[in-house]
Amino acid sequence: MAALAGCSFNSAGLGPTGEGGQSGTEGSSSGAVSTGGPDATTAPTTAPTTAPTTAPTTGATSQTSGTGESGGPGSESGDDSSGAVDPGTGTSTTGGTTTGAATTTGMDTTTAGESSTGGCVAMAFFADTDGDGFGDPEKMVMACAAPEGHVANADDCDDGNIATKPGADEVCDGKDNDCDLLVDEWNPPMNIECGGCKMALHDNKVYHFCTTPERWDDAKNGCEARGVALAEDTNMQEHDWLVNQLPPNSGAWYIGANAPKEDDKFVWLGGSAVPDPDPRWGAGRPVAIGSTHFLSLVSDGNINLFWVAYNGKWYDRAENEKEPYICEGPPPP
Repeated sequence: MAALAGCSFNSAGLGPTGEGGQSGTEGSSSGAVSTGGPDATTAPTTAPTTAPTTAPTTGATSQTSGTGESGGPGSESGDDSSGAVDPGTGTSTTGGTTTGAATTTGMDTTTAGESSTGGCVAMAFFADTDGDGFGDPEKMVMACAAPEGHVANADDCDDGNIATKPGADEVCDGKDNDCDLLVDEWNPPMNIECGGCKMALHDNKVYHFCTTPERWDDAKNGCEARGVALAEDTNMQEHDWLVNQLPPNSGAWYIGANAPKEDDKFVWLGGSAVPDPDPRWGAGRPVAIGSTHFLSLVSDGNINLFWVAYNGKWYDRAENEKEPYICEGPPPP
C-alpha cells in the first residue's frame, strides 16, 4: 500500500492522469480541461468568437487536425461552403464563384440583355459614303458603336450623291432628290414647272397644266407617269379657278372624263357621272357622235372663231384630236 502514495486518480477514478494532471482522452473536442488535481475539471474560459475568415474553396468539408488541451489529437469540423452566405455582401458562394446579376468569367462579364462579346448591345449601322448624314440601307454592319463613315439611319436613296437625301429640295432632273419615292414633284419655289407642265396648289390639290398637245389617252398616261391623274372639274368653284389658270386664247384642254358608250353620257375617271344639263357645258354640248369622245375645258379670251362661243366652258372632243391637258393629285408629303 505504501507504493500507491505517489499516484493520483482522474476525476472518474479510472486511472492515473498524464503529466501535469491533464486528461489524455484522444480526439475529444468537448473542451473540458483537467487542472491536474482530482475532480478539478473546468469548461474553457473563452469560446471562439469568429468563424474562419476564409471559406474553403473546394466546397468539401475540411478537417483540421491538432492536439487538444487534453493532450490528445483533436479534430475541428470545417464549414461546407455550398450555400454559404457572405454576411457582408448577401451573395452566395459556390466553389469560390460568386453568383449574382453577373457571372464573372475571365475578363468578360455577361449580363441580361447584353452580348457576350465585350459587354455591349450590338446595333445596326449603315455606310454613309457621301457624308450627308444618311445611310445606305444596303450596306449594314453590326457594332457596339458607329464605325467611321457609318450612321444609325438607313434613309438615303442615293449614297453617291450628297445632294440627294431626305429633306433636300426637289428639282426638275428626273430623279427623286428628297427620297420620298416621288420624282419631279411640286416643291415651291424650287420646282413649280417641270417636264412641260406648270404646277399650282388649290384646295389641297396640286394641278399640273401640261402644254404639250396629246390625244386624250396619251394625256391620261402622261398624268399617270407623273404620279397624278387627269383632273376632274367637279364644282363651280373649282371650274372657275381652273379657267383662270389657263392662258387666254389657248383653246381646249383635256380633263378626266369620256363617253365610253359612244353616246352623250360622260363619266369621270373616278366613276361618277358628269352632270348634264349643267351650266358648265358649252351651247349644244355634249353630242352623241357614235364613237368614244372626250371632255375638254376651253380657256377664256379666245379670239379664234371656233372657240369664241365656248370660252370658259366644257366641250367634247373627238378621239384623234390633240390638246394640252390638266392633271391633279395630292400635295407631296
